[in-house]
Amino acid sequence: MKRVLYLVLTVACALLLGSCNKERQAEKLREKIRFEGVEQIVPHGMSGVDVVVSVANQTRHKITLEEAELTLKYDRNKVLMLQLRDVVELPKRFEGELEISTRMKVYDPLSAIVVLNRVRNKSFDEMSVTIDAKVKVGPVRKNIFVADMDLPKFLSKFALSTEEVDRI
Repeated sequence: MKRVLYLVLTVACALLLGSCNKERQAEKLREKIRFEGVEQIVPHGMSGVDVVVSVANQTRHKITLEEAELTLKYDRNKVLMLQLRDVVELPKRFEGELEISTRMKVYDPLSAIVVLNRVRNKSFDEMSVTIDAKVKVGPVRKNIFVADMDLPKFLSKFALSTEEVDRI
């Protein structure tokens, strides 16, 4: 009986240590993949936007953004959507600039004007972003879905402040 209890306890400890190692590996991966900032934004009227970003991938895996959709909402209503136009590849051991081309769909032009005025006045309440993306890191595919993240929190994830949005 003691032997069985000892075996169960050993297996439980091994599982706990394995899960801690997985969290540590995920943290190391986050440190090696960095988004350093938005370098340039080139609007193409109402059809889309090209964004040049500064990124770093210090892993030994190529990262591929296969699909991505970003939806801006104001007062829980969809205002506009940006959709990835082409697959974006971030080579392994890469540090530099990357161009991301998107299509834009405006759901409600009047709401878009209201949102633009609120952004100019630095009033970001009731604005949120929903992200739906498919990413491939090496051989592993991952779906990323973030629903209704506050706009200032979203901007801070991408090294932008609400003050910097005005210059964009």
